[in-house]
Amino acid sequence: MVGNNYSDRVINLDAGTRYVNVTNGETVQFVQQGKSFSWHVDTYPNVTEVDLKQIAPAGFDAGAIEVYVASNPLYRG
Repeated sequence: MVGNNYSDRVINLDAGTRYVNVTNGETVQFVQQGKSFSWHVDTYPNVTEVDLKQIAPAGFDAGAIEVYVASNPLYRG
């Protein structure tokens, strides 16, 4: 799967996962059943949730998991 050598944190997903929380500007690695991919969260300020299926690569079973994106306090004006 797609990945990189750096992430701010790892998010382990299982059959019971329905949502995860991330912060705009961080890089997270999603791991599930031996597969993983990394995502640098860089969304528009008005985007506060993303369907994991929209960002997961082909072959990664994203199920019905919602990703809730919090604004980064470093970028608040």
